[in-house]
Amino acid sequence: VAGVIELARAFKSGPPPQRTLLFGLWTAEERGLLGSEYYGEHPTFPLSRTVANLTMDVLQTAGPARDVVLVGDGQSELDDMLASAARKQGRTVTPEGLPERGLYFRADHFSVARRGVPALLMMGMSGGSDLAQGGRAAGEAWLTDYMKCYHQTCDTWSPRWDLRGAAQDVNLLYAIGSELANSRAWPQWRQESEFKAVREQSEQDRSR
Repeated sequence: VAGVIELARAFKSGPPPQRTLLFGLWTAEERGLLGSEYYGEHPTFPLSRTVANLTMDVLQTAGPARDVVLVGDGQSELDDMLASAARKQGRTVTPEGLPERGLYFRADHFSVARRGVPALLMMGMSGGSDLAQGGRAAGEAWLTDYMKCYHQTCDTWSPRWDLRGAAQDVNLLYAIGSELANSRAWPQWRQESEFKAVREQSEQDRSR
């Protein structure tokens, strides 16, 4: 929630973007993506004319990282934009650690992805980051510790959090969002993506 609010503040404080931006916070994801699915069925703006969806889900709280973990690597051209933005931070992109968990098909972005909107998902719990202090081992240790409290009563704010890594990731989304918001680019699904066909059905809407 805080990351989305800070992104909105950052865009609001700068020059007006050339394209409309919408910031969303969805409820009841764990009940079957109910909030985002409602938006998918009743979008504020037509999904056929929605350029992209950028989703963050669980920002890591272990400090600066040398990489960013991407869920659904290879799905769309948004991956290239993430890699470019990460390079400018001196970072690399690491695919999620356990793709067999199907995280790309279980988070809120899926409600618009399955309707054709190219989507980028960054999820701190999808793999251990290569932390600036302690490397991959420290990132895996943070993830193990996080999962102990996942959906438990101990899943609360902690004064031990180091939010510099979370800030890195929010800045990545700001960079990608700025590039998309001030261009005429339409990121595409990769040829092998299962979402490509539904996007192509609305191609005429984007050629006007």
